[in-house]
Amino acid sequence: MSDKTGARPKTLVIHIGDHKTGTTTIQNALAVGSIQLHDAKLLYPAKMNHNYLTGFITSYRKGTPLPKHLEDRDGLTEVAAQIAASDADYAVLSAEAFENIPAPEFHDLVETFFRGCADRIHIVAYVRPHAQRILSSYAEQIKIGWYRGSMQEFFDHNLQNGRFHYAPRFAQWRQLFGEDFTLRPMIRKELKNGSVLDDFAEVAFDGRPCTVEEFEPENQAMTVRELALMYFLQGQFQEQDPGCAIRWAGSCRASWTARAATARPRCANW
Repeated sequence: MSDKTGARPKTLVIHIGDHKTGTTTIQNALAVGSIQLHDAKLLYPAKMNHNYLTGFITSYRKGTPLPKHLEDRDGLTEVAAQIAASDADYAVLSAEAFENIPAPEFHDLVETFFRGCADRIHIVAYVRPHAQRILSSYAEQIKIGWYRGSMQEFFDHNLQNGRFHYAPRFAQWRQLFGEDFTLRPMIRKELKNGSVLDDFAEVAFDGRPCTVEEFEPENQAMTVRELALMYFLQGQFQEQDPGCAIRWAGSCRASWTARAATARPRCANW
């Protein structure tokens, strides 16, 4: 029996990214129930992911009003209450946007809102080798119109701001969460069965027996030709209306998200 929940011990798994490490595939699988634990119950309180919670986190951290588009969404307090009231053995929150929150501030959020809703809080992160991550992030930002410079300029900018300096950032997570922080390499040969879903299930759910039905990869890398076309199109949009590119990218993302949420699981590697 658990002193906190009055039932079997409950684990809250918080999947914090990083970006470009199969997060969309993991989130899709959790959202449609493609990971089935054989001897335990699993709660995933989201239709897709928990990236929207960063709006609540910003409001809490800065003491600013909540954005209007979030006023009808479940916030940190409501999500924590849902987890606490559930009889699930495992609950999962997943948001690659959590990558951008400094570990000390995230630790404060966990202690303030979530410590009382579970017996254990397990932070899980994946990290991609530097060269792959930089290339992938550059392509993503070109695709959605957030960046218009060269790859060398992108590299220099991120070298200066330390965005991809992994060691200091993850050292803070380890210091604050200790053994309840797990960092995994996003390298196929290092993943269980070469699959990010199998690997996540193994790590997050303590190796419990489960069935994982794989998805086709989501948010796959674009070819050089496709990326060049997107660069041209974004340039045309921004010349006519600087906000048009952002609205178009947002509309594409909404469409992709809606399709993913209703998609049937299909077989793939990851």
